[in-house]
Amino acid sequence: MTQRDLEKMDTLVHERLRVHKGESLYRIGDPLTAVYAVRFGTLKTHVTTEDGRSQITGFHLPGEIVGLDGLGEMQHASDATALEDTEVCVVRLADLQSLSVDLPSLQQQFLRLMGKEISQDQLMLVTLG
Repeated sequence: MTQRDLEKMDTLVHERLRVHKGESLYRIGDPLTAVYAVRFGTLKTHVTTEDGRSQITGFHLPGEIVGLDGLGEMQHASDATALEDTEVCVVRLADLQSLSVDLPSLQQQFLRLMGKEISQDQLMLVTLG
């Protein structure tokens, strides 16, 4: 999303969260009630393996959307942790459709991210195979 789109999103989204460095935005298994647009700062998404190692699944910069990995099961499939003080715009799932009408780039961003997730999953399957 462009800076202009982020500014427009600020006027449409009335809820923001600050996440301090090292804190979690959400944890694996939490119910999915919203997705988040990174306003400033950086997040990493990661899962913990059975032997206690952390496997990073992504880095998220300003303008990116996080939390989409939970749409299938309606619960988060990873942990999201702030790498620095970060602010996100909260996009409640109930408001997502009307917000996408007012901000077409948000809908494009969602489609791009879903396509990226599919491509990464396919690449991982090929790598494991």
